[in-house]
Amino acid sequence: MLTWSVGILQMALFNIIVLSRKYTFFIGPLMLSTGSLIAGYFYVQVMHPDSKAQSWANDWGVLGLVGMQVIPIPIPSAVIVIAGMMAKMNEIKILVTVYLSKFIQLTLGAVALKYATENQTPEQFIRQQMGAKDE
Repeated sequence: MLTWSVGILQMALFNIIVLSRKYTFFIGPLMLSTGSLIAGYFYVQVMHPDSKAQSWANDWGVLGLVGMQVIPIPIPSAVIVIAGMMAKMNEIKILVTVYLSKFIQLTLGAVALKYATENQTPEQFIRQQMGAKDE
């Protein structure tokens, strides 16, 4: 339930931050990536006791975690961290992988958003979509 309510608000704020900033639009991806890093840290702490290795994360290692992060279907950071911990990967390697892959994914999305909206502010974009004339 929390993902469906807070997640929608989070993505709306992400778009506003990216569109409102001309040169510092990367702050949006930075903040969402930092949230994933913090969540990942706590997931690592929860998963620290010995567990069985998971074959996919075991076989592919860091590439497996990156693959889970960047596929179009959103996979929560918790699942990625748990998969890495079950494969007995180094905790720092898991956290760095989650953080960097999330940051790269979100930055590419932010660049695409800036390109698609022709570097307009949210107000300019909405006015253009609504057919308003410039004053």
